[in-house]
Amino acid sequence: MIPFAFSSSGRQILNVVTNNILTQISVGSVTAFFNADLFFSLALGLFAISPALAYYSRLSDEAIHAPENFAKTLSTALYFIAFLTLPAGLMLWLLGDAATLTVFNWMSFFSERGADPEVMRLSQLALAPLAFAVFPLGLNHMLTRVLYIRRQVKLASILTIIVLTSQAILYYLLAKRMGIAGLSLATALVAWGQWLFLMLKIAQQEALDLRALSRRFVMLALAGLLSSALTYGALYLVPDSRFAEIIRLLLGALVFALSYGLICWRLKIPEMKALLKFFS
Repeated sequence: MIPFAFSSSGRQILNVVTNNILTQISVGSVTAFFNADLFFSLALGLFAISPALAYYSRLSDEAIHAPENFAKTLSTALYFIAFLTLPAGLMLWLLGDAATLTVFNWMSFFSERGADPEVMRLSQLALAPLAFAVFPLGLNHMLTRVLYIRRQVKLASILTIIVLTSQAILYYLLAKRMGIAGLSLATALVAWGQWLFLMLKIAQQEALDLRALSRRFVMLALAGLLSSALTYGALYLVPDSRFAEIIRLLLGALVFALSYGLICWRLKIPEMKALLKFFS
């Protein structure tokens, strides 16, 4: 409870710093960052935190009762979370503008009234860089829990201090040059740095096959980039109209999901096969 309370209080302090910076950028920045964070938190909650919690209990049990299975289960967890978070992040990047306007400005589809255009613009600016933090933060949720399973609480606490401090410093530095997008970019940069440290640390500690993990991540990235290209092409064909953003959101999600699934199936990604087997 103590390290959890410590990290939670630290994040609350970071939230105060964030709000302080946002109020100095422009009117509507606080609302815009909150809008972007809703999509970001939804993606993490569905595709990272939920599976990480499920694997957390299994790994905790295996650490005591079946230590020979620990590395294999951890690798499976990392593969699965990467399989989900990488496309989720790319979809946020591709469809973030359409999703923002559809969710927060839906009244404009039926009348002349709508949300503040400046808030919508800032929301879109804030969401784009956050999309690239979904993948590393998703894996960090699983990797950090390994430290607690192994009772390396001191290391986890120190890492939390470094991450939160780094974010706060980068917030101030990048916000001056990039505005609200700088805060989101800071989140992504720190997430990638934390992921790199944890990946190397845990791989060595638990004797994970780092080459196999890297190959799988590259294959998933290839599938995601190809799907992104196909989705971008489909979005380009949608003509401008009152309901264009809704059409782009639905069409883009459909094209991306189908193409990503098909490419992963052709690449023989095990998680795709397991998913098809589950629904068959």
